[in-house]
Amino acid sequence: MKDFTIAEDKEFVLHDVVALFTNTPIPETLEYIKDELTKDITLKDRTNLVVYIDDIMELLEFICNTTYFIFDDTIMQ
Repeated sequence: MKDFTIAEDKEFVLHDVVALFTNTPIPETLEYIKDELTKDITLKDRTNLVVYIDDIMELLEFICNTTYFIFDDTIMQ
């Protein structure tokens, strides 16, 4: 990276792998998101999709619970 330059109006940001896998409580987070989606009266106006909150929640739960990676020869979720 010795020849790598960054424009003056740009910023170089480095993220440690620890920051990518935070310890977020999934059930509480999903409940919060569901509450916010339920209260959002403009949700259907902001998408062309037929929006069903239960379908969104099912997808989010799947995504949140199926993230796996290997660290030190150990499979982790």
